[in-house]
Amino acid sequence: MAEREERRFVELPRDSVRLMAESAGVELSDEVAALLAEDVCYRLREATQNSSQFLKHTRRRRLTVEDFNRALRWSNVEGEHRVNSLLLAVTPGLAGMTQ
Repeated sequence: MAEREERRFVELPRDSVRLMAESAGVELSDEVAALLAEDVCYRLREATQNSSQFLKHTRRRRLTVEDFNRALRWSNVEGEHRVNSLLLAVTPGLAGMTQ
């Protein structure tokens, strides 16, 4: 029997969540920061999965910014939080996502 590979997901450190909150003028406890970090990771995985569905339906092999933005719109995320092409240009891991 082949060993089952463990799935790996991106995890956002709670310190990063705490720093983002402090920059917005909000102080968070460790527990709240950990819960928010877990929720953000879940929502990123969900948006990525939804954007890959848009990719499959258009029969393309390369994920675009528009695919990700469609997934965010489909999830009722406000416009100011959507991804722009500059973010993907400076984040090589996101820009090179393929089917």
